[in-house]
Amino acid sequence: INLCDSNPCRNGATCTDHVEGTRAFYQCICSDGFLGLNCESDFNECASNPCINSGACIDLVNGFQCTCRTGFTGRTCETNINSCSPNPCLNGACTDLLDGFVCNCNPGFAGPVCEI
Repeated sequence: INLCDSNPCRNGATCTDHVEGTRAFYQCICSDGFLGLNCESDFNECASNPCINSGACIDLVNGFQCTCRTGFTGRTCETNINSCSPNPCLNGACTDLLDGFVCNCNPGFAGPVCEI
């Protein structure tokens, strides 16, 4: 008897027939990213909360993707984007914030980027 003939394994898994004594059974070797007796379930890579800095995780087949909030980038939103590089302040010092920057203008200058 060949139990794999009925194609019980899902999502590209490999089926192998086994016989132990009088007992016949099959085993599914799951493709990456799937689990379950018949490889019917997608492994949720977002369950471990891989996205940091309040990034949103999107579960993909055999992977995940982070949607980073403003001011962050990287595979897991691990990098704070330096809004002060290059320095946007024309006549002053730049202070990087989580979501942008602020200019500290030199004496005699004003405006959002010390342009006045």
